[in-house]
Order: sequence, then C-alpha cells, then structure tokens
Amino acid sequence: MRLVRGQFILIFAAGLGAATASSAAEGGFGATYGTREPVACASRAEPAQGVLSPAQAAQYVKCYIEGIGDGRLYLLEQVNVKAVQPGRAFDPQRDYFENIDRNHPVYPISGSLVRYACETPNARNAGKNCSAFAEDNAAGYCFKTVSAEWSCNMSDLRQRLIENPTPPK
Repeated sequence: MRLVRGQFILIFAAGLGAATASSAAEGGFGATYGTREPVACASRAEPAQGVLSPAQAAQYVKCYIEGIGDGRLYLLEQVNVKAVQPGRAFDPQRDYFENIDRNHPVYPISGSLVRYACETPNARNAGKNCSAFAEDNAAGYCFKTVSAEWSCNMSDLRQRLIENPTPPK
C-alpha cells in the first residue's frame, strides 16, 4: 500500500491558514460547523527515541487529519490503532512521505476510525451537516519528520457509509 500526500493536504494547508483568523473570532471551527473543535497537538515529539505506543499513534493520526480542507471540517471519532508494527528502514521505492527523516524507521500501523466531513450548517441541513464513513480496516504509517516530530496517517479504501450521522460534539 502506498500512501501519498496529495491535493487534499495542499488544500488542507491552504484552507487552514486562511480560515484560522476568521474562525478564531467566531469561537473556533467547531462553533462555525456545529461540532467539537479539531484536535490540536501541542507537540508530536514523544517518544524522542524508540517506537510510539498505539495510543500515541491514534492521537497523532487525529492531529494529522483533523482540520479544514476544501471548505469542510474533517474530524475523526473512535480512532483505534490496534497495532504498531516493528519499524522498517526507509525505502525510496515505496515511501513518498513529505518531510520524512530517512534516518529513522517507518512504522506500519493498523486499526479503525470513523471519518466525518462537515459542511457549514444552514436551514436545510442543521444538525445533519456531516457525512461519516466507518473505516474498519484502516492501515497506514507513522514516521519521524525532519523536524523530529511524529507524523501518522491511516485510512481504509473500503469505507462504510454511516446514515444520517449527527455532528461530533
């Protein structure tokens, strides 16, 4: 499986910068979208040495994915990293990760999550402004970046639609 950061991440980064000032004045992204706030990690440096725990990997997955992209607020719920596999060496033939520190191992992870994409509520969709997909067999990777922070992402290409979800609070 090859995970490539592409257009979504570029849109996410551009949208996050543009949306920060306006949403801060309004009480945050959650207030704008009728949801909880996206997770913000003060630091992703731990553990400084060795392998991270499944709980740390789950937290870093949320830090990586949650935020604004393409006019939507993306949130995760029920993030469960079941396993952090033994690390393997960076492989330039299959590892296309932005800012990866090639001197540290890449750790395959697996688990599950529910991914929400929420639009700004209006008169027609109030309380039903999010779509949600269960990703029961998600897989991905954790690795150290050149700035010595952990980056983790996982997804499942076979998502299951959750009918009429309420926005995460």
